[in-house]
Amino acid sequence: MVDGDEGGQRPKRRRPIKQRAMTLKTHFTPELFQFLLDLRANNNRQWFNANKDCYNKHVKEPLLRFIEDFEQPLHAISEHFVADPRVNGGSMFRIYRDVRFSKDKSPYKTQAAAQFRHEAGKTAHAPGFYLHLAPGEVGAGVGLWRPDMPTLTKIRNTIVDDPDRWTEGSKDAGVEGCWVPQRVLPCGRIVEARS
Repeated sequence: MVDGDEGGQRPKRRRPIKQRAMTLKTHFTPELFQFLLDLRANNNRQWFNANKDCYNKHVKEPLLRFIEDFEQPLHAISEHFVADPRVNGGSMFRIYRDVRFSKDKSPYKTQAAAQFRHEAGKTAHAPGFYLHLAPGEVGAGVGLWRPDMPTLTKIRNTIVDDPDRWTEGSKDAGVEGCWVPQRVLPCGRIVEARS
């Protein structure tokens, strides 16, 4: 039994959430999505170089401003998550695809994205928050992406050791209704999981 435990039950851990509203600004406009649609249809260096000013104005600069503006609300959740507005090595994902081992040699990503990872993490595999912007695909997420096996084993063992805590946490009023259990089909399409 832990100090403060009544009857051997784990006390509910509730931390107050600091309320700091992000100033309402329009960071992303229809031009961002139009540029990405045009890029999807013209994914080559010649077109991109001719339209790089458009990319900078409607995709890169607004995303960097969002990252900078998101720092304060992010730190209201935890000071340990990083909103880094640097162009290289910061929160913004590069527009350039790594095509070295890919059959698809399209040189550019057709989405804009940012990750706000934990300060202890150095890669996209660290715990963090994720923002994804693409025509018809706007989303946000939180968690781990493809954790290494030791980390994944720790997560699984924690859930197995205390499944009631996992269930309780997923039904918490602050979480409930914010996510829908999903599964990934073999084709890569994500669908709502059914019981």
